[in-house]
Amino acid sequence: MADEGGLAPPPAIEGADGAEPEPEPEEVDDSGAEGGEGSPGTQAELRKSKKVSKYSSGAAANPLTEDGLPSMTSRPTAFPLSLGGDKDGNFRITMDKKSPTAVSAWQKRWCVFTPDGKVYYFDSIEASRGVLDDGVKKDPLDLTQCRRITSNNLASCHVEFDLGGKKSVQLRITKEAMQLPSGSVIKRYDKSKLAELQEVLHHLERTGVLPCEATIEKIGDQTVKKERKELAARSAVMAMPK
Repeated sequence: MADEGGLAPPPAIEGADGAEPEPEPEEVDDSGAEGGEGSPGTQAELRKSKKVSKYSSGAAANPLTEDGLPSMTSRPTAFPLSLGGDKDGNFRITMDKKSPTAVSAWQKRWCVFTPDGKVYYFDSIEASRGVLDDGVKKDPLDLTQCRRITSNNLASCHVEFDLGGKKSVQLRITKEAMQLPSGSVIKRYDKSKLAELQEVLHHLERTGVLPCEATIEKIGDQTVKKERKELAARSAVMAMPK
């Protein structure tokens, strides 16, 4: 109530009349509480998010699991230079591809293996060095559908990719010319190229692109003998007088 001069009384002072002021609430450190920034659960989430961001960019990204091991659902990883990868992360090799026609002839092809498990065939080395656009990519071999990799003749660097059912693709390393000390030239299979191809397949298996075992399984030469009999029978039919 105002006094006779019209002035309001002064505000009450804390502690006056023997009253003690109420204590201010103490700050609580909740860094160890559940959901806090320093809690074990939150720290694990932060580490996980940092790990994902570390491997979330670049064509050669290779996401890791929480244990630091390569994930079997990793994104395609470029072939390193140590495996013969080029500047685009692809692997190039010259191979013979067996035609699926009745003639079953071997045709020389320039092959490009991409990190996502596709194998493209080209008729010339110039075409294989071109840009892999939609106009060039025609019916590639899809290794993500491969169920088994076998060989009926490893001596000739033969590899067969089983795509399920009766569908398969047969490749072999192209013979290369080798000059002997005598001056004569012979052609032979380069086993080192087959070893490079095997390492490339293992790379696709490790990155989770290849769904089957990458090791080339030797199944014997029975198929080779069968092919020779078929060729001999076909030649005999062609030689018969009309």
